[in-house]
This record gives sequence, C-alpha cells and structure tokens, in this order.
Amino acid sequence: MRLFAFTESLTRGEILWLLLLLLCLYLFFWYKAVGKNDFVGKPIPRQDDAPRAEGNTSKLFRYPVAITGKALHAQMNEAYFDAIFSAFLRSLQRAGYTLSDRETGIAPLLSGSTIDAMAREVERARQEFLTVLGSNIEDDICFQMQSGRAPKFLIQLIDSCERLGWKVMPVVREPEDECASSFSALP
Repeated sequence: MRLFAFTESLTRGEILWLLLLLLCLYLFFWYKAVGKNDFVGKPIPRQDDAPRAEGNTSKLFRYPVAITGKALHAQMNEAYFDAIFSAFLRSLQRAGYTLSDRETGIAPLLSGSTIDAMAREVERARQEFLTVLGSNIEDDICFQMQSGRAPKFLIQLIDSCERLGWKVMPVVREPEDECASSFSALP
C-alpha cells in the first residue's frame, strides 16, 4: 500500500487545489506559532522610524498612556503638595507633635493657638508656591487666616493623614538623666 495512492486518480487541477489547501494550512499554523512576532524577517525599527501615534500597532515602540484627568492632576500637584507637606511636618515639629502610624488611640485635640500657628506656616508654603516671586504674600496669608480658610485647610490636611493611617501625636521625649544635666552645669 502506498500512502498517497489516491493522488494517482486526481486530475492536474485537483492536485493543484490540494497543494494550495495544504499551503494555506501550513501558513495558518505557522502564523499561529511564529507569526505573532511582528519583526520576523523585518529589521527592528529605529526610534526615528517609529510610527506615529495614529494607528500604532508596534510591539517594540510604545507611546505613553492616554492622558487622564487623574494622571494630569497627580503630575501637576506633586510638587505643590510636597511643599505643603514639608511645611506641615515642620509646623508639627515646632509645636511638639509628630505623625505616627503606630498609635491606636484617639488623636489629641490641638489648641487654637497651635492650629493658628501651624495653619499660618502651611498657608505660607502654599502662597510661596503659588505666588509670583517678589509679591507680598503676608496680606494673602492674613486674609486666609481671618476668613478661616487656612485653618480649615490644615484640619482637612490632618483628617486626610488620619484616613491614610497617620495620626498627629505629641512627641514623647525620653526623661533626661538628672545627674547628667546637673554635671553639665558645672564649669
């Protein structure tokens, strides 16, 4: 028995159709196995040969993700909130407080004078970031303090820290050794 004995009874046209069918099947399975790589048999494109954004299907060259309002907001406000957060941490330290993620109790209430001092410092950082260099920001800071916007912003900042798991807590200092401090006073 010969394996392809049935081909002897086929006409030339039928043999050509059979070969075409086999070729199509071969190409189909070759594409499934290897053809997914866009660069088979092609040179890898250089950066200046990269396709434009419209209709980009390249697997090698990727354009940035689409700009969303959330991504744009995050990028533009990163430096702004870094300046505000730095001023917030400095004002906490001056007032004798710190941010802690280990405290489980209720955060202490800050006194009115402490809130005003901290709000003034945070508002100064905001105004310095947003205002043109050489402008007098003291009037703006006083207006924000008198209108209550600066203290409200500080309270929102503290609330946001608490929602992120950080609480404003008083700094606990180690008690000083009385003997060490009494010897330091000696000549």
